[in-house]
Amino acid sequence: MSSSTAIVAPPESSKAVCYSAEDRPALSPLFSEGWLEFSREYWGVRPERIKFSLERGDCPGVEAVLLLDRKGKIVCPRTVPYLPISYFPEPGATRYGQHRDYLEVMGKLAKEMCLRGIAHALSFPPELSDVRPWQWAGLVAEVRYTFHYDLPFDPTRIYHSTRRNIKATKKKGFTCDRVEKIEHVYQCLAHAQERQGFNYQVSADGLRRAQSLMGPEACRTYVCYSPAGEPVAALIALFAPGARALFWLAGMGRTDSANYGFNEVLYEFVLEDLCRTGATGIDFVGANIPRVATAKARWGGYLVPFYVVEPRTRNLWRHWRDALRFHCIGAGR
Repeated sequence: MSSSTAIVAPPESSKAVCYSAEDRPALSPLFSEGWLEFSREYWGVRPERIKFSLERGDCPGVEAVLLLDRKGKIVCPRTVPYLPISYFPEPGATRYGQHRDYLEVMGKLAKEMCLRGIAHALSFPPELSDVRPWQWAGLVAEVRYTFHYDLPFDPTRIYHSTRRNIKATKKKGFTCDRVEKIEHVYQCLAHAQERQGFNYQVSADGLRRAQSLMGPEACRTYVCYSPAGEPVAALIALFAPGARALFWLAGMGRTDSANYGFNEVLYEFVLEDLCRTGATGIDFVGANIPRVATAKARWGGYLVPFYVVEPRTRNLWRHWRDALRFHCIGAGR
């Protein structure tokens, strides 16, 4: 891969290694070489890995991948779930020690990001529940939400009406499979875009390229089929062994069926498959639209916040833009 690597490490005389290869926490699939190469090719960003450690050279450390545009500023394309950032706390550290060490290494990362410049809003992973280092560096943070579901899969956690829908839909002959036919996947995504008026910003060729670079085990594509063999729902999950899988893209195809339980049948199938594969849990990636949030809540996961960080000037511009729109609507224009 063509991405460069910048490492900020303690002096050679310091202890720099904290985790063995066996007990080091697994990284998100967004750190994988295949995903980063896809991001470079498809969105035109330049991924750059960066690490920071404590001055004394002990754990913890932070590892991140900065996605840079042509001007060298940090971006996060809209279809990228989160900017990859992972923190490794010192095993056995006191609560105060963890707090102190986190602020030290994250302060270094926040300073580095501000020096490079941030082009627009960046979505941070939910694991970063403390974004004060970025706020202290002069950035603005806003909260968003997603649902996490811990594995193993437990069907009793699903809302009872959803379980009934799944059972009834299966009886009608709807089936699910993990496939490599991107045409069937994209057909569902395209219909969802058309029906709901938004854009995934990924073409069928782009999905093929993502699966080619990541491999079918890491970029897992699922489809639900009607009794007639028509693809009616699709989902793409990003997977890395020992980490939380991400529900990257999902969409419901065009169908005349009055029963939309096939979408729920697909989610159940994916949860069971990722459990067998070795994922530790699922991130549903977003719960910020009322209808979507209600549907995702039915699976019995738990709501978690994540933060969107951006420069203060951009935040002020957006505030005045929204205020102007509100005024125009109120004035009947």
